Amino acid sequence: MGIADHLAEGDIVEAGLAFAADIIAKGSPIRRIRDEEEIVRQARDNAEIFDSARKNAARKMRKRFAPEMIVQCVEAAVNLGDFDAGIAVEQECFAKCLNHPQRESLIHMFFAEREVAKIPDVPKDTATQDITSAAVIGCGTMGGGIAMSFLNVGIPVISVEMNQEALDRGLGVIKKNYDIQVQRGRMSAEEVDKRMSLIRGTTDYADISDVDVIIEAIYENIDVKVETFKKMDAVAKPGAVLASNTSGLDIDKMAAATSRPEAVIGLHFFSPANVMKLLEIVRGENTSKEVIATSMKLGRTLNKVAVLSGNAPGFIGNRMLAGYTRQAGEIILQGATPYQVDNAILGFGMPMGPFQMNDLVGLDLGWRARKLGGMKPEDVPITARVADKLCEMDRYGQKTSRGYYIYPEGSRAGQADPEVVQIVEETSAELGIERR
Repeated sequence: MGIADHLAEGDIVEAGLAFAADIIAKGSPIRRIRDEEEIVRQARDNAEIFDSARKNAARKMRKRFAPEMIVQCVEAAVNLGDFDAGIAVEQECFAKCLNHPQRESLIHMFFAEREVAKIPDVPKDTATQDITSAAVIGCGTMGGGIAMSFLNVGIPVISVEMNQEALDRGLGVIKKNYDIQVQRGRMSAEEVDKRMSLIRGTTDYADISDVDVIIEAIYENIDVKVETFKKMDAVAKPGAVLASNTSGLDIDKMAAATSRPEAVIGLHFFSPANVMKLLEIVRGENTSKEVIATSMKLGRTLNKVAVLSGNAPGFIGNRMLAGYTRQAGEIILQGATPYQVDNAILGFGMPMGPFQMNDLVGLDLGWRARKLGGMKPEDVPITARVADKLCEMDRYGQKTSRGYYIYPEGSRAGQADPEVVQIVEETSAELGIERR
C-alpha cells in the first residue's frame, strides 16, 4: 500500500537504527503519510469498495453499530482529500460510538471474558501439563467438530468409533468441511492435507493409550457414558485427562466409574465445535486443581473462551438457554410460526434464532433423553411436543437435512417448510390452545 517506509528481516531494533542512520546520511526529507495521496487515490470515488465493506460488516457483525462507523471513517479518509477533514469525521464517529449503548455492553463483554480466566481457588502458578495429543471418542457432529478444533492448532488426534463404517463417514465429513473452506478461498488445499495428516481413526481403544487427553463425544446417555469412561480409564496412561463433552449430565457419576476421579473433567464444546468460541469446563467434586488449570490452558490453546462451571444440571449455557427456548416453544403454540420467531430474534441482533439453533444442535438430543428416561408422551412438556413429533418423522435438524427447516443438499441455509407450520397448528389444537 505504500504506508511502510522500509521492510526488513532480522532484529527489528538493528534494522530500525540502520534505516534511521541511512535517512540522516542522505539528508532525506521526513515523509508524512498524511500527505501521501497515491495511497488512496486509486480507491477515491469508488463506491463499490465501500458498499462491499458495508455488506460484509452487516453479514458478519449483524446489528453492530461500530463497523458502519469504521467504514465511514475510511471512506472519509479516501474521498475528502483533506487529512484534517478526515480526522474530524473520525472524531465525530468516535463520539457516536462512545455514546452508543452497545459501547457499555461490549466493554462488559471484553472484561468478562478475561475475568473468567481467574479462578479463586486455583492459583496462577498451579502446575499444568502440555497437551500435545488427543483422542476423541465418537466422530459424529460433535466429535468431528472437536477433532477439527485440535487439528486447527496442529495437535494430532485419534478418532475412535464403534465400527469402520461410522469412522469412514465421520472422517469424510471432516474432510468435506475443510474442502468447503478451500472452495470459499479461506484455506489452501495444502493446508487441508496438512491438517488431515494429523488425524487417524481406530475402532480399538488400545490405540489411544498414549494420548494426553481423551474426550468422549457420544450421545447423551449417562449409562453409556459411564461404560465409556470405564474403557477410557482402562487404557489411558497415568496423568492423562479424561473428559466428557456432555451438555449437562453428572460428571461425578462418570468420574466414579474410574480409578482416578481427580483426572475427570467436563469439556463441553458448543456446536459447531470447530467454530463456536465458548468452552465450558466442568469441575467435578474430585477434579484436581492441576487438571482444571490444564483444561483452562487447553481452552486458550484451542482459541476458545474457557469458562469454569460447577457440576449442576445444564451447567451454564444450557441453563441460560432453557427459559429462552421454552418461551419460544410457547410462542409458536400460541400463534406464531418458528420462522416468525427466528426472524424476530435475528432482527434483534442474535446470530441465529432458537429454532435454527435447535436444528444445528440436533432435535434428537432432548427427544432421545426423554425416551431413554422412560418419559410417557403425555408427560412431555408441551413446549417440546412439536420437536418430538419432528423426531418421530426422522427430522433431527441439519444432520438429516430436515428439522424445523429443510436444508438442500450441501447447504446449511434452511428453508421454511409449510408442513412444519401444519404440525405446529395441529399440536396447538391437540393441546386446546387457541392460536392468535
